[in-house]
Amino acid sequence: MKKRSQLAANGVNRTRTIMAGRGRTPLTPQQVDAIKGMVANKKSNGAIATPLGLKERTVAYVTAIA
Repeated sequence: MKKRSQLAANGVNRTRTIMAGRGRTPLTPQQVDAIKGMVANKKSNGAIATPLGLKERTVAYVTAIA
């Protein structure tokens, strides 16, 4: 892959497009309680996220603050 200076020298002008991400969807108190209960039963983040329809990273956030 060519470096940026090489691309500019060759007349190629590329800019990064930053896409706007989705805002965070707040978790309901019921979801938080369900996550905390499953963490108490030693379930993995993936095992918790799948039935709740959440991302593993979201579950990891809740477990970190629990």
